[in-house]
Amino acid sequence: EAKLSFGGLCAALFGFLVATLDASGAVAQSRNAVVGPTCPEQEARIAMAVDLRRQGADRAALEVFMAVRARCAIPRVIAQIGLAEHALGLWVDAARDLRQALANRSDPWIEARHAVLEQAMGAVRGHLVAFAPTSDVADAEVTLDGNVIGRLPLPEPILTTGGPHELIVRAPGRATLRRHLALVEGTTFTEPLSVPPEGSALPESGVRPDVAPVTVIVSPPVMRAD
Repeated sequence: EAKLSFGGLCAALFGFLVATLDASGAVAQSRNAVVGPTCPEQEARIAMAVDLRRQGADRAALEVFMAVRARCAIPRVIAQIGLAEHALGLWVDAARDLRQALANRSDPWIEARHAVLEQAMGAVRGHLVAFAPTSDVADAEVTLDGNVIGRLPLPEPILTTGGPHELIVRAPGRATLRRHLALVEGTTFTEPLSVPPEGSALPESGVRPDVAPVTVIVSPPVMRAD
């Protein structure tokens, strides 16, 4: 029966590890080769931010990615920003940036990691409300929490957080509709808003504005696209 000496065993084990590392390195190299547009002067900072994310330093990574974006707003950087915002629970910002990144389907880096980005976007949507009200008045201006978000009908739902919100609807020749809403995460608000003629009495409805919302912070699963 052939016996393997200790030295031979070590040599065989070393050879196995080298082969394994070579194979995994080839896979990583093949994937990393799909980068799409690059910013040569910013690549070192991008790599540093990716490393920060691997270490769990998501806020520091986000700051670096944001600085890079100011000089090089390529889809890969925008996607990394969205993933960092997802990790930090910045749901509205994450939705905006992930949606912008996913719109670049022709970008090789985005296409190679499309499934991960879609998964992150789905998780983000679960923490938001798709706000898409309708109205009996065309072109009525809608204000949510003091910010004008558009005119009805909205071209696409506005993603916002759950909880209490103040809604104001204005239209020429119509009374100003003011409502306090309690929106629920993971739902779509499509309620029709009736705006009566100017001079009509409009009792407010919805949640009491003086009731403070209860905030529940849930740590999201870590999602990266290195």
